[in-house]
Amino acid sequence: MTFGVNSYDWTKGSNGTYYYDKSIPAITESIVESGDVRVYVRATNSNSYQALPYTWFDFSVTRYWYERSHIILEKKYKDSNAEVEDYFFFKVVIIEGEKIESTLNYNNYEEVMDYYNLQENDIVIDLLESSKSVKP
Repeated sequence: MTFGVNSYDWTKGSNGTYYYDKSIPAITESIVESGDVRVYVRATNSNSYQALPYTWFDFSVTRYWYERSHIILEKKYKDSNAEVEDYFFFKVVIIEGEKIESTLNYNNYEEVMDYYNLQENDIVIDLLESSKSVKP
């Protein structure tokens, strides 16, 4: 799944922390118990996706966690008065337990895309409902 988050979509917490909660029904109890969910981020001024958690130039950290039916993104700034000022794109990869590859570097976006035979223009990168085959 690919989605964008505007600066005004984040909910402000305390001490320079912002949250964004995204509903993703494909994150089932089975995924939570034995699968995996990976999230990658790209800023509008970048051409590449980076695995979360990710530190931006030593002034902010973006990380995530997931629960059944949703993920929560957290953006934490070192400056507690900082505001989110950019539009970010996120890609979510949902992997069933039996499709997890222990030797794959899930922090490398290109490797994940290649291994699962995913294309950049895929709107949904959900292996639960995908007809894409996993490379041997």
